[in-house]
Amino acid sequence: MSLLYLFIFIFVPVYLVLTTKEKLFKPNLSLLIAVIVTSSSLIMYDNFLSGGSWERMNQKQSLETFLDGNLQTRSDLRGDIRELFTLLIEKPDIEAGELYILARKLKNANEYILAEDVYEEIYDRYGDELDGDIIAEYAQVLFISKGRKFNDSVYVLLKEALLKSPNNPSALTLQGLAELENKNPKFDVKMKESWFIRYNKGGTVMPHDHGNCSMSCVYYVQIGDDADLNNGSTYFLRPYGRGSSHNDFGGLRYINGGASLFKAEEGKLLVWPSFIMHGSKPYLGKKNRIIMSANIDVDIAK
Repeated sequence: MSLLYLFIFIFVPVYLVLTTKEKLFKPNLSLLIAVIVTSSSLIMYDNFLSGGSWERMNQKQSLETFLDGNLQTRSDLRGDIRELFTLLIEKPDIEAGELYILARKLKNANEYILAEDVYEEIYDRYGDELDGDIIAEYAQVLFISKGRKFNDSVYVLLKEALLKSPNNPSALTLQGLAELENKNPKFDVKMKESWFIRYNKGGTVMPHDHGNCSMSCVYYVQIGDDADLNNGSTYFLRPYGRGSSHNDFGGLRYINGGASLFKAEEGKLLVWPSFIMHGSKPYLGKKNRIIMSANIDVDIAK
């Protein structure tokens, strides 16, 4: 390949000198461009091979095959894949972006033990430069890979994540779980406002959410006439972008085009995160239905 470089360095100056002698050599711009493009392509191809790019491409292909497999396939390949990861992530020339994309792919595929290795490499190389969101991801992955248990490393990462990104949802969730595990939850719970609603026949509430609060609730004081899912039930719209159904925490299932319905029952209390869009279907009874609603602030005690 050194000969190729030598050819370029000799050819171009000679060509330029000759083109100044119009009688000796007529300028040909197309020829010059063709030679430069061809030479550049050969150089790039040589760098691609000498830099081990074919090897890296095969490694990435093996990774994609692993991630596309089912649980049984992954189980059979996991040992070999971990050795491949070790070789890949320890390459000194691997970019930070490549490492992070790999870590996210493993995390999204629920391969937390493998993801832990990659996040650890990212943290070791770029720890001082990382923002709190990435550190929170690492803390979450480490927590899950250790059997959803806290250890000193998780606490250190959690503290650093909250210091850099105090409002990161994953870090705040981990902090709450840590408080509960230590049986020392310290939360400030404040009732912000409450109100009554009386439904007449045909009464309904259009979809909406509640701002400037953490949780909202509704309590059925009087249901009026007998209720069913099509008679004044409270519904919650799926807070996720795609998919026709989803199982949320606590077994909540969003169906019927992304909504979850709750039958009104006297004495029932519904509580939900305030950001979830919700409303009520038209009430068809003749007797008044009375409910009480409230907004609540929940914060970690200082």
